[in-house]
Amino acid sequence: MTRWMLGDIGVDRVNEIEGPLFPPAAMLPDFDPAVLQAHWEALVPRFYEPLSGCMIGTVQSYVIRAGGKIILIDTCCGNGKNRPHDPGFHDLSVPYIERLAQVGVRPEEVDFVFCTHLHVDHVGWNTRLDNGRWVPTFPHATYLFSQSELEFVQAKAKAGGPQDLFSLIYQDSVLPVIEARRSRLLTEEGPWLPGLEFAFTPGHTPGHVILRANSRGDGAVRGRCRATSVAGLPTRLEQRALCRPRAIPRYAAPRPGRLCGSWSSHVSRSLCRPIRGESAARSG
Repeated sequence: MTRWMLGDIGVDRVNEIEGPLFPPAAMLPDFDPAVLQAHWEALVPRFYEPLSGCMIGTVQSYVIRAGGKIILIDTCCGNGKNRPHDPGFHDLSVPYIERLAQVGVRPEEVDFVFCTHLHVDHVGWNTRLDNGRWVPTFPHATYLFSQSELEFVQAKAKAGGPQDLFSLIYQDSVLPVIEARRSRLLTEEGPWLPGLEFAFTPGHTPGHVILRANSRGDGAVRGRCRATSVAGLPTRLEQRALCRPRAIPRYAAPRPGRLCGSWSSHVSRSLCRPIRGESAARSG
């Protein structure tokens, strides 16, 4: 768990899983093993585990306190979820709710659950099992989904069979929230609560959305901007070209800010600053 302040906005990071999760090429489509060797001492063991050949990753949520509200950003993988396609995320039993309690949050106190996108590692704790039924974990919260993202997942779930990953995600982690009338669809960018605003950043997924926080000159962006393969979208390198120019430079300029990423606790609040019209980030 990590806590920091952005002006009047409080931010807590809550881990669900941390360890060797994926080979470098899964996250970096133009990965060059020679680069890994050249920076071996800097990367091992903090970012890379030689035994498994995997990068060290984190599945995590962020808790935002702003304007008297508690916002939970992304809900990780969840317990007891059937994920045969992802053995590392399958049928977990993790004390995530207890870790939320360590930062002073009980499920019934959450006002909003904000899903940047609807992938397996971002929606799992949307629901929990109650007498054999999946019900919203955060009973009083409004769950915020991008409308275009929801429509994409619904189409994939409909086209796939009952054991298709998108079908499983939709049936146990999205549909129960909709049926409980706890969801709200995002269709426009712009200001939300004091100091917070939405922005759409398609690329990693069709309806990916980020949350920007800015209070008394301190800023941060939460979301993911990663090159990967998504069915029906351009190639991975093309996706990176779509996502990165829109998201990072837009929010790094004109002054430094924090980028709260998804996959590493070491760069969970990286300092971003503009460099020659682009952006650079370093762990902070």
